[in-house]
Amino acid sequence: MEGKLVAASFHDFGKVLAMNFRPAYVIGVAAFLLYLQTLAPTITVGDSGELVTGAFLLETVHPPGYPLYTLIAHIFTWLPLGTVAFRVNLLSAVMGAICIALLFELLVRWFASKEIAAYTSLIFAFSQLMWLHAISTEVYSLSMLFIVLILYVALTYQQTGNRQWLYAIAIFHSLAITHHLTLIFLTPTLIYMVWRGWQKDRFPPVLTGLTLMGISGLFLTIFLYLPLRSAFRPDQFWGDLSQPANLLAHILGLKFGGFLFNQTFAQFLHRYQDAFWTLSAQLPFFLLIFSTIGIVVAVKKQAWDVFALVIFGLISLIFALNYNIPDIQPYYLPVILVGVVLAGYLLQLLWLSQLKFVAQVLGVTVLLSTVGINYPSKPQRQNFIAYDYTQNVFRSLPPDAVLVAHEAEPVFTAAYVQWVEQRRPDVTIRDGIIFNYEPEPEALYAQLPVSGRPLAAINDFILQRTLQMRAYPVGVVYLDVPNTMPFPQVIRPWGAPDSWDIETIVEAHRLSQGDRNLLARYLLMAGQPLWSDQPATAQKYYQQAAELAYDSKDILSVVGNVLVEHHHMEVGIKTLRAAVKLDPGDPYNLYHLGSAYLQDRIYPLAELYLRRAVKLHPTEAQFRNNLGNVYFYQQRYDLAIREYETVIQLLPTAATGYINLAQCYEQQGQLDHAADYYRQALQIDPYTPQREALQKKLQTLSSPQNEMDRLLSTGFAALQAGDRATAAQAFQAVLAQDSLQSQAHQGLAYLADLAGDYPAAIQHYEMALLDQQTNMELWGNLGVAYSHMGKNEQAIAVFKEALNINPRAHAVRNNLGIVYEKLGNYLQAKAEYERILEEDPDNVAAQQNLQLVREKLGSE
Repeated sequence: MEGKLVAASFHDFGKVLAMNFRPAYVIGVAAFLLYLQTLAPTITVGDSGELVTGAFLLETVHPPGYPLYTLIAHIFTWLPLGTVAFRVNLLSAVMGAICIALLFELLVRWFASKEIAAYTSLIFAFSQLMWLHAISTEVYSLSMLFIVLILYVALTYQQTGNRQWLYAIAIFHSLAITHHLTLIFLTPTLIYMVWRGWQKDRFPPVLTGLTLMGISGLFLTIFLYLPLRSAFRPDQFWGDLSQPANLLAHILGLKFGGFLFNQTFAQFLHRYQDAFWTLSAQLPFFLLIFSTIGIVVAVKKQAWDVFALVIFGLISLIFALNYNIPDIQPYYLPVILVGVVLAGYLLQLLWLSQLKFVAQVLGVTVLLSTVGINYPSKPQRQNFIAYDYTQNVFRSLPPDAVLVAHEAEPVFTAAYVQWVEQRRPDVTIRDGIIFNYEPEPEALYAQLPVSGRPLAAINDFILQRTLQMRAYPVGVVYLDVPNTMPFPQVIRPWGAPDSWDIETIVEAHRLSQGDRNLLARYLLMAGQPLWSDQPATAQKYYQQAAELAYDSKDILSVVGNVLVEHHHMEVGIKTLRAAVKLDPGDPYNLYHLGSAYLQDRIYPLAELYLRRAVKLHPTEAQFRNNLGNVYFYQQRYDLAIREYETVIQLLPTAATGYINLAQCYEQQGQLDHAADYYRQALQIDPYTPQREALQKKLQTLSSPQNEMDRLLSTGFAALQAGDRATAAQAFQAVLAQDSLQSQAHQGLAYLADLAGDYPAAIQHYEMALLDQQTNMELWGNLGVAYSHMGKNEQAIAVFKEALNINPRAHAVRNNLGIVYEKLGNYLQAKAEYERILEEDPDNVAAQQNLQLVREKLGSE
């Protein structure tokens, strides 16, 4: 019974779609109503402030300029509804709703079922990115509308061959390119669809081509709005676009060109992973599986139009993966559209396979899941963060101030409040991005209209730059991007910090700990540029910062690190210890304290804190690297090698781990390993500042002398491991280069001794002694070899010669006593043992041998 009821409800839904009025209107209105219910009431964080301001004043906006969007949005600013920002936000909702309605019409042409087309278009409507950009001011709703509109017109031309639709393609594609250059990626898809329609169109191709070029050129002239507008009122943010070179650079977005195809392979893999999670977050995860199956279905059904759409999605995806900008997510919208259409093809297959009920259940389930997942927990209609933030910033500024901020964060939100809402006209707004890209920011600063006016900076980097230029007075305004703090307390002192009375400021404003920390941050940046020529003042600022931030481990950590960096070790370590005391479980503060002890060469404490940091965060490469450094300086090379090997596993594309590992092996005498890791470091980072030093190191390790050292190390390591064949081969290779090399003879002597080949052992010991006259071990082994051959007189002579060189060579004298015993000369043997014990009473071997000799003498 339940199944019948559900089926009946789906059947009723189908009837609704089949009503006399066009279902596309229902789809579009449904999307619009939900967009409207969550629509932002004012500007939001990002490009919103700039786009609204540009539309209201018909100003130029960021590359590529968006002239068509600016003109359309300007019309919406005339609506008698809400704020100006709300009106332009409404444009996004309207464009988004029209896009969804038209997508439904397009899918009805591709799918046999209007229900499947409805499910598919609404699923796309409420995917996370489409929904987000349909309820706030952005350009992407119009972009998606153009994509769907062009595909709809191309499909109509393909099915009818009517030349008017071909001209419509040229018009809309040209308009789309003036809106967003990435829509040129539709070209391969359009070429295929137009080719299919051309087979029905008998108009002369040359004349058709010329007409299309003329139409396209005519509508591309919309770009001329940019230089014409700039000629009448030069843009203060984007320069004079009446100059052809500036105009072309702006349209092509050359300012951002450095972000395109500039990633390393590792960064590309990270971007690929980020793209995967971005796409899977837009829709229910199982829809990705539907999309994958949908490709196969489309190919089997020879749905080449959809396959051509997939090509557009792939081009868009490749571009997005290689465009290394932080706000890349909207560029995935075409990919999401393609994925949803492919999932619709799978539902269509089920529909045509007499599984209509299954297709309906899946369609409704995916649609409801999409809405449930992506419905904002706090709809944009409650989003006043950027607006309130800017209002509070303006309230904090003294009269006639200059505000230096950073692009959309929040230059353009400030521009909206000032230029559109006509508030604080006394404040001059300047974009601090000039300090990021200009090699001589001092010259640009000199052009700012400061002339004794208060200067406020919103952004750590810009604030630090102005301080480096001694640009006082500087106002301290809340420094973070307003993602979570719409109401910052922004009462701040003005003037240089050395004129402040900290106690009076704290008491007068009754600053909270957050405010105290903000002042501390200002003092940190104010002190940083003074270390070179005013170290006492810099240190004073840092001490004040530590006092203000007495319970902020983060600021104490920064203070301690800077003091350590400037070799104020005692006070720096003390400050870092205070930070650790506040939070003993913070691995980074433990790391900083351990690193400070390492720099101060207090290795036991360095090891203690770095090991704690590693225990809390075992995958942080820098922690393990510094712990390896502690072991290295303590000559505990095996432990250092273990840490450096872990560093390489965690950061295989960083040269530091390879260099450190090479140094360990070099200290151990394993020169082959050292050379390999130095070589890998150069391959990974061929432009490392240490390049010349590493190349010289490799040349040194590759010299003939070092080759012999390597062979000797190999030989003695093999000898110790019991690999006699490898050891003999290594020693013989050394003698092939230098027949008198004493260590090689020594190694071969050991091997001959072990094999019982005493004549060979004697020969090699004697050759080794030519260069190692004071090596008592060699003398002792030579004498023992003679004794093993029964040549005791020669053995005695060898031992006596060694004792002439070093009378305190007790091991040699002990062997001499043993040979005397073998010859029956117990009195002489007794004298040698007693001589040893006079100098070393605890010598166990001499004690035991003396006892045995006395027993033999007693028995006689």
